[in-house]
Amino acid sequence: MINTKTLFSTVIVDFASKALAALLGFVLIRNLGSVQYAEYSVQIAIAIFAYQIGSFSINQILMSNLSELEDVGGAVFFISAMVAAPILLSAAIGAHFATYCFFLSLAFYDLLRLRLYLLKKYILFSVIDFGKNLTVLSSIYLLTIKTQSDAANILYLQAGCIVLLTLSIFLVYLRKSSAVKFSFRPLLILAEPHNVFMLLYLIFSGVVGQIEIFFLKTFGSSYDVAVYATALRYYVVLTTALNTMNNLYFASAVHSPSAENVLNYIKQHMRYALVACPIIIVVAALSNPLMEIVNKGKYPEAFSVFLLLVLSACISLIFSPSYAAGIKLRLQKTMLVALFLGITCDVTVNFFLTPEYRYYGAAMGLLVGSAVTNITIFLLVFYRQGNVRGLCQL
Repeated sequence: MINTKTLFSTVIVDFASKALAALLGFVLIRNLGSVQYAEYSVQIAIAIFAYQIGSFSINQILMSNLSELEDVGGAVFFISAMVAAPILLSAAIGAHFATYCFFLSLAFYDLLRLRLYLLKKYILFSVIDFGKNLTVLSSIYLLTIKTQSDAANILYLQAGCIVLLTLSIFLVYLRKSSAVKFSFRPLLILAEPHNVFMLLYLIFSGVVGQIEIFFLKTFGSSYDVAVYATALRYYVVLTTALNTMNNLYFASAVHSPSAENVLNYIKQHMRYALVACPIIIVVAALSNPLMEIVNKGKYPEAFSVFLLLVLSACISLIFSPSYAAGIKLRLQKTMLVALFLGITCDVTVNFFLTPEYRYYGAAMGLLVGSAVTNITIFLLVFYRQGNVRGLCQL
C-alpha cells in the first residue's frame, strides 16, 4: 500500500505534469489555423481511441494487480498483441501514419510505467512524465511558433520525444534492475471474470469523448471540429483538476476493507460536491475573457460549448466515487451495462442534434451520455448493496 506522503507527492507531481499537457493544447490553439487544428484533433481522437482499446486497458488491469505480477515480460506480449487490431481499426477511420507512430509510442510508454510501478517507483514515474510533457511542450512550441506545421509533423515530434525518453530510461536506469522474466501470469489475471468485464469497460469507455469529434468530422466543417476541440481542452483541464483533488480524498476510503465505509464516503463526497459545483459553474461563467486571451480571439463559440461541458464535469464530480466503489465491490459487469446505456444515449443525441446544431449538439451528447452513465452506476452501487434507503440520507 502507498503511504500518504508518497501518494500526496505523486498526485501533486502528476497534476503539474497534466498542467503541462494542458499548456500544449493551448499552444496548438493559438499557433495553428482552424483547418490544421481540426485535423490534429481528429488524428489525436483516433490515436486515443486506438490506445484506449489496446495497451491502455490491459495496462490498467495489470497495474491494479501489481502484487500478482513478477515482471513485465509477459505483459510485453499481451500488450503487443493488442496493437494490431487498433491499428487496423484506426486505418478504417482515416488515420495518418504519424497517428500510428504516436499510438505505438504511447503503448511503449505504458511498459515503462508498468515496470516502474512494479518497482514501486511511483514518484519517479510522475517526475519522468513531467519531463516528457515538458520536452514535448517545448519542442512543439518551437516548431509551431516558427512554421505552419501540419498535424502529421506534430504527431511525429510527439512520438519521437516519447520514444527517445522511454528508451533512455530503460537503458540508463532499468537495465540495472533484475532480468525480465516471461510468464503467462498477465493472461491469467486478465482472464479473471471481474477483470474481463473491467477490461471491456475500459475498452468501450475509449469511445466516450471521441464520438463527438467523429460526428462533427462527418456532419460538420473543420471549424466546427476546432471549436469543439477547443472547448474540450478546457473541459479536460477542469476534470483533471477535479479528479486530482478527488483522488487525494478517496485514497483512504478505497483501501478500506469495509464496503460500508466506501458507501459512507460516497455520501460525504456528494455533500461536498453539491457545494462545490455551483462555485465551479459561476467561475466557468466568468472565464470568457480569459479564454479569449488564451485563444487569441479564435473560436468565440467555444465558451458556450465549454459551459455545457462544465455541467457534464459537475455531474461526473458528484457521482465519481461510484466508479471506484463499483470496482471495490466487484460490480464491473453492472458498470459495463451502465456504460453501454450511456454510450447509446450519447450516440443517439449526436445522431439527431449534431447535423443541425453542430458543436452544441456534440456537447449535449457528451452531457447526456455522461449523466446517464454516472447516475446509473451510482444507483446500481447502492441497489446492489441493499442500501437504497441510504440515498435518502444524502
